[in-house]
Amino acid sequence: MPHFAITKYDPAEDSTAGQEEYAKQTGCVVLNAVRREDDHELIGCPCGCEGVPVGRKATFLMGHDARLRGKLIRAHLTDTKVIQCTDGVRGSSRTAMSVASDYGDSFVDALKGADLRREGKNREVVQKALHSKRLVKVGRWQYTGQVAAIYSTPGGDEYEIEYVTKQGETRKVRVPASQTEEVSD
Repeated sequence: MPHFAITKYDPAEDSTAGQEEYAKQTGCVVLNAVRREDDHELIGCPCGCEGVPVGRKATFLMGHDARLRGKLIRAHLTDTKVIQCTDGVRGSSRTAMSVASDYGDSFVDALKGADLRREGKNREVVQKALHSKRLVKVGRWQYTGQVAAIYSTPGGDEYEIEYVTKQGETRKVRVPASQTEEVSD
């Protein structure tokens, strides 16, 4: 998957080949796996590649644990559900954190770390804002959990807004004071 942008995320891109249409219909990431016929033990790689790991104790093909971790991080950051299929039978949709817990603490820690990296950028904006003499207001965007700091410019004819995008990038925009209006909650 190319550069990940939350606003342009398409769960079908992270889904198993052949499941893209169902992923688009449900808005979920759809991952396939297969079972061994002799003992019904799950042997397919859980990342959705439909490959079979070599060795009875292997869970993933080499490097595919990182592939699944990446898919779960993207699903987690976009609040996208994950559907795991076994032998073509679709399971129920689950949160990425729930699926990650099936594979151990390292998967759960990776999802929590992704949240912290984004929140870390928010903390940087707040710390910078609190030490500025130009600060007008620091606010939290309720619908995204992001922080915005608003500064007055030296001339007072513009406001500079610093915020963190969903991708974790810090951005600044300038808004003419004449285009702003006070709104009540």
